[in-house]
Amino acid sequence: MINKLTNYLVNLISENNNDKRLIKQFHIDNELESCDELNSLYETANDTSISPCNGLYHRYPSKVLIFPTSDCLGNCRFCFRRNIKENINYMTEDDFIHACKYIESNNINEVIFSGGDPFAIGEVALIDMIKKIRAIPTVSIIRIHTKVLTYQPNLISDNFIDAISNMQPIYMLFHINSHLELSDIAINRVNSLVNKGIMCFSQSALLKDVNDNNDDLKLLFASLIKNRIKPYYLFHPDRVMGAGHFYVSLEKGIRLYNSLYNHISGLAMPIYLFNIPGGYGHCIIDLGNIRKLCDNKYEIINWEGKKIIYEDANI
Repeated sequence: MINKLTNYLVNLISENNNDKRLIKQFHIDNELESCDELNSLYETANDTSISPCNGLYHRYPSKVLIFPTSDCLGNCRFCFRRNIKENINYMTEDDFIHACKYIESNNINEVIFSGGDPFAIGEVALIDMIKKIRAIPTVSIIRIHTKVLTYQPNLISDNFIDAISNMQPIYMLFHINSHLELSDIAINRVNSLVNKGIMCFSQSALLKDVNDNNDDLKLLFASLIKNRIKPYYLFHPDRVMGAGHFYVSLEKGIRLYNSLYNHISGLAMPIYLFNIPGGYGHCIIDLGNIRKLCDNKYEIINWEGKKIIYEDANI
């Protein structure tokens, strides 16, 4: 991997005094990347096995992923799809026509623009693709997954916002791992989206030395909800080769997730997801606070850690 930082991100890192929570995410150290003794998988999601045509991925029954490109606005060191960036790929016009036909014929109701980064293809092309997906009768939900708020928030132009506000419902989902990524410019762009009725969500990766502690997680999710971004996903770090220095044990991740409960607003609580290696999809990691003992009797652990025996109604 090579360093690929926008001028905006370089300035953001400088303004935050080279804080390690930003440096570790974006400053490549190829020696460290190549000495991963923890992870051996080169591709954890096994996306190639679920791709009926170039740029389209169909794992779950009613939704698909579209990768307009495998290119990104920058290089994130923790990326679990780094394999697709070795040979940058773009959907051709024929690819996209094929994808649209597949979506309609398979009664897909949710389309997620991901990649790569959808904003890497340019505003005009992205708006055109969204418009054509919106025209498919079966599609009711469109999501745009992007790292644009961290790399170049001004790419969310007023023209882009006006265009997609006429194609609702569309949901923006920003990848943000630290509250430091929420600059004044980024917050301004989010406000412009929300003020036009476009709901904004976040996804975050749990990363060692970036946010793997109670204080940083609470600050991240509290900052997001304060600025009208609903925390949606917290991903356990993927076991992809080259990213072992970001890994956090599942035991620690569960402990940290439990520590958030009732210490931040319920609105700020994300869903904790584990990506099962080998292409088996995502698994929700819940709080594990209810355990069946026998028949209709349960042990319930409250937010203070107290165990209560509850006997359910026998119906």
